[in-house]
Amino acid sequence: ANVTPFEAYALILKTFLDLQQTKQLKPEVENILEETGFKKFSYQIDAVNQALSIIKEYNGVIIADVVGLGKSVIASLIAKNLGERGMVLCPPGLIGDKTLSTGWWGYINDFKLYDWEVESRGKLVELSENIANKDIDVLIIDEAHYFRNQDTEDYEALLNICRDRKVILLTATPFNN
Repeated sequence: ANVTPFEAYALILKTFLDLQQTKQLKPEVENILEETGFKKFSYQIDAVNQALSIIKEYNGVIIADVVGLGKSVIASLIAKNLGERGMVLCPPGLIGDKTLSTGWWGYINDFKLYDWEVESRGKLVELSENIANKDIDVLIIDEAHYFRNQDTEDYEALLNICRDRKVILLTATPFNN
């Protein structure tokens, strides 16, 4: 069936309004922002609520925003709200130091995701082979645009890792050029 521009607009507007009405972020999770010294921005809270609705519907979500707007904070809030064990896969330079609470280890500590792991995307093949032995329900994939080519070994390994899990993709460059 042909869809008129008005009908497309109405559907997008309805979807947007439906997502706005669902407030799923737990108050105790929202309080973590203040406890850890993060500033609470309404656009981040809105993004978390929208993402939780999308995850409930599709078992995954893409958080795509420009650099510096807090994609890692949004993903950490989502993870804490889900309350499940998980893993962050990121470039080696973003892992940080567990004892110094830098990089992703800093977010893990700040948002009290103590049963979470942080792994380098350089270990994808190894993780793919061992993921069944881990009790992982949620994955955060940072710099997800790295996996845009489905004809690579890394993409295939990531596909195996993500199977039957909730997935949160983070990227500042969802489109290439």
